[in-house]
Amino acid sequence: MNIKLKLTLRFTIITVSLLLAIFVVIYEYYALFRNNSFQTRLEEKAIYLAKIVLESDDINSEIVEKINKYSINNSPNQRISIYNEKQFLIHSVGEKIELQNQHIPTELNQTIEDEVQDTQYVFTKIKNENAVYIIASAGYDSVGFSKLAALRKIIILLFTVSVIIVLISGWIFASLALKPIKKIIVDVDNITANNLHSRLSINNNTKDEINALTRTFNNMLDRLESSFQVQKSFVSNASHEFRTPLTAMKGQIQVAMFKARTQADYEKILQSLNDDINNIISLLNALHELAKANNNLPYQTFQTVPIIETIIDARNDLLRNKPEFQITFNLKDIPESIETITCKGDAPLLKSCITNLLDNGCKFSQDNACQISVEFTKQFIIIEVNDNGFGINEKDVPYLFEPFYRSNDTRNVPGHGIGLSLVKKIIEQHKGRISFHTEVGKGSVFTISLPNSSYFEMAINEA
Repeated sequence: MNIKLKLTLRFTIITVSLLLAIFVVIYEYYALFRNNSFQTRLEEKAIYLAKIVLESDDINSEIVEKINKYSINNSPNQRISIYNEKQFLIHSVGEKIELQNQHIPTELNQTIEDEVQDTQYVFTKIKNENAVYIIASAGYDSVGFSKLAALRKIIILLFTVSVIIVLISGWIFASLALKPIKKIIVDVDNITANNLHSRLSINNNTKDEINALTRTFNNMLDRLESSFQVQKSFVSNASHEFRTPLTAMKGQIQVAMFKARTQADYEKILQSLNDDINNIISLLNALHELAKANNNLPYQTFQTVPIIETIIDARNDLLRNKPEFQITFNLKDIPESIETITCKGDAPLLKSCITNLLDNGCKFSQDNACQISVEFTKQFIIIEVNDNGFGINEKDVPYLFEPFYRSNDTRNVPGHGIGLSLVKKIIEQHKGRISFHTEVGKGSVFTISLPNSSYFEMAINEA
């Protein structure tokens, strides 16, 4: 069952149920009104005729019947019987009404009502000239029942017509309500990988749920297009990064095979091949870490990471592999609270993040030296890495954190252009922020702000 039919049926059921309840209330109210009105007329007519009979000595039964017949409140088949206090019949208009014990009022002006097969009965006790009488009246409200039957027919007709109108209106309403969604479906179906730049049209004059849905789709398309472009750029750059060393390796092997070489030449070629292989391994490791950083890490698996020890380990490992580097570690005041000097996260990724920043700082400095400092605040751990390098040109700033992007000024420096993009992804996964300040010819300062252990849960909720 499609949504249009569901909406139509639900709209019809709700509206028809409401109409049915209204019609039932109207019918029942009129039926109750007819019953009470007729009983009141029976009682008033009975008392009126009884007083005529009781107060007039020369009025016979024939005159009373004529008065009853031509009375304004006359009802067909209406009968009236007058009993004295000892329950002896004094006078009767029409067929006698039998008086039963349950119909005898116990007090003056008390009325007892009864109904048998649509014939209504009224029994009233009155006092006239110091004598007590029981007036019994019965009648069938043919006019009232005919009106009730007519009302029932009108209600059935109106209800039937209303159901048809509601069904048609519900179908039209559902069609109009779903028309914008149908348009969204058509527009989305027309968007493919070849035209990801296309967007759904938005009516800026409305702020309804359909408009919000359209904006959500467009935001999703923006992310998809961005991811698609990044993926294309990533594949293109990655293939280039792999192709360059592999081509160089193949060329060296072909040259070596062209003619016999000395042992020193072969050792030189093998050393060059080994360097190229290490370069490829380094690239693969960087790609693996980048892929891991791009995945959404489950916060439940995060552990408490001592940031000072992580920085020291990253510094020592880097100096062990590259002894020509010089890294100065400046540590400011250390708070006593453990939660202030630790953070929640993935220890290997955080170590890789710091290693990449230190490696870039030394690699791009003319003296292969950089400085790292740590400061602890109430909510954040702030890490700064300063270098004495070339600085970053203004035209390179927008692309600084894109994978494989390398400035023309640093083409001669070994690397793959993955480090900063990896650092940014890792920091974002840990709900932190990264910023930088640079001056051409003087160097750059990269600043990382990581929420400490006490603030991490709040940082997740705010994200």
